[in-house]
Amino acid sequence: MSKSIQTPAAHRRLLNAMLSEVVLQFCTTQAAQGKPEADNELLTLLAMAKLFDVTGAAVYEEKFNLSPSVYDYCPKIQQPTFDEIALRMDALQRHLENLGTSEAFFTRPWLGGLLRLSANLVGAIDWLAGESEPVEIGTALATAMENATADFSHRLSPIGDTDNTLAMVDSVNMMGSKAEAVLTMLGNTFAEDGGTARPSDDAVFYALRSVGDEIADIKATVSAFHRQAKI
Repeated sequence: MSKSIQTPAAHRRLLNAMLSEVVLQFCTTQAAQGKPEADNELLTLLAMAKLFDVTGAAVYEEKFNLSPSVYDYCPKIQQPTFDEIALRMDALQRHLENLGTSEAFFTRPWLGGLLRLSANLVGAIDWLAGESEPVEIGTALATAMENATADFSHRLSPIGDTDNTLAMVDSVNMMGSKAEAVLTMLGNTFAEDGGTARPSDDAVFYALRSVGDEIADIKATVSAFHRQAKI
């Protein structure tokens, strides 16, 4: 990454130009379907999307001197399609269009969102190219408890696991209460007088992210209970 690229406007021009190349290659790839060059065009599209993803990560590291988070692609579809890729590209383009030229708009949450959308685009193309398959739908708590070495049981009710109704209801109530508490504190902060210091963009982003994680945990817990009930 060139050290001369330092302003949000320059970063935006670079990322917009690269994404435009990805879009053009996507059109070329679609037009090549059924032709001998179809596979090569698809692999070229995948390589260009990965280059955009790597460049976005480099911009993040340059601005914040931090390595960005790694995001998974978890589609709610059963088969890879060009329509799925088009949806991911549109989402990425809209996100770039929301970036202003001011430094105030070029935040960690915005760049984190860019990298998450970029990972989704790469994942969709990668899946269609047959390089790898996305992880199974149903993320967060249930997947982690089944496959990871970490113990996530502390996020469940102390009266039991997901194998009985009382424990499941208590877990959901506990998760909902935690999410509600974060939103209440966040809302109270913005309801105070203007002289009171407001939380930073990062603090607001991660507060809302924690609420989203609790909601994902609720869904995963209910799904786990449903699977247990079917056994």
